Amino acid sequence: WVTAAQNYSILAGDIQLYPYKSKRNVVKLKSDLYTRLNKFEEAANLLYNLWSNLEDENSKDASDILSMLAAQFKRRAIMGMQNEIVNSETDRNLLVQALNLYLEAFRRNIDDFYPLINAAYLQLMLKGTSTKSGIELATYIETVWGRYKGTNHWLDLTLAQCKLLKGDYSGCANDLTEAIEYHKEALGIFDIESTM
Repeated sequence: WVTAAQNYSILAGDIQLYPYKSKRNVVKLKSDLYTRLNKFEEAANLLYNLWSNLEDENSKDASDILSMLAAQFKRRAIMGMQNEIVNSETDRNLLVQALNLYLEAFRRNIDDFYPLINAAYLQLMLKGTSTKSGIELATYIETVWGRYKGTNHWLDLTLAQCKLLKGDYSGCANDLTEAIEYHKEALGIFDIESTM
């Protein structure tokens, strides 16, 4: 019976859910949806609950949850409660919290470049180019993951972003064009919007 229950699925729109098999992933998705609807408290509560129920705080799940929480803080700081960019009122404290969460997520899973590229952006936003810390992270990503270029679209888009952070705008544009052309079958609108 347990095996049958684990294979039981529900169709929600075009998404097939396996409630017994991927409960944590469903909760992550729900949290992400709350964040995009500017329901930050609900999103945070779900993520904190996931975090408190983790068996291994150094797992990939721990890193993912920390990155999701960081993204929620970042969106809240940049977009505000009205879902409009609030440049003059950006909440620096939330951005600092997001930066620290991204760095902690990377510390818990050093094989994932996603939290690191976000930390690089936030360091440049918070400290400018005078400290070079964001540029150093971008260079680190290129050094460690550059040899895997072409293996997946997220990596190739991230490597292009590294050039952007380092001020190589034509190199960034070339790499983005190349990545989009090379991975056009795998790319969706979410991939492009979240990178650009």
